[in-house]
Amino acid sequence: MGAGVLHAGAAATRFTLARQLPSDDLAPFLDYFWVVRWDLRGQPPYEQAILPHPNVNLAFEATGAGVFGVDRSIFTKRLAGESKGLGVRFRPGGFHPFYGKSIASLNDRVVPARQVFGQPADDACAAGRRRRHGRGGRGPAARVLPGA
Repeated sequence: MGAGVLHAGAAATRFTLARQLPSDDLAPFLDYFWVVRWDLRGQPPYEQAILPHPNVNLAFEATGAGVFGVDRSIFTKRLAGESKGLGVRFRPGGFHPFYGKSIASLNDRVVPARQVFGQPADDACAAGRRRRHGRGGRGPAARVLPGA
């Protein structure tokens, strides 16, 4: 588990988290690609507390693709049923070349990824949802970020 995953022991019984490093071309901008998977069928939903880092994330979830700005307080993610989330964690400052605006405007916000990347973000999310296995967040991200 990552350092921001609170109560890591309990978390490890509810979901898996895998990471993959970016290509050399994207390493100045990205920390890593990540994938979270869970199967809680027949179990109650699980609320995971997360201590945020000063990073923007591009995430592909069942609800759609979103750009997650820097949260300034602990937040909770509710996991239920069986699903996954795929994403990209940008290095501090690494999202600015893709966004072109003040990153502070994203603090404590989630913006639909299509507002930043256009239709390719929605297409990437749909493709990522169809894949059961694969290359972590790199597959969908490759449709949005050149060189991923």
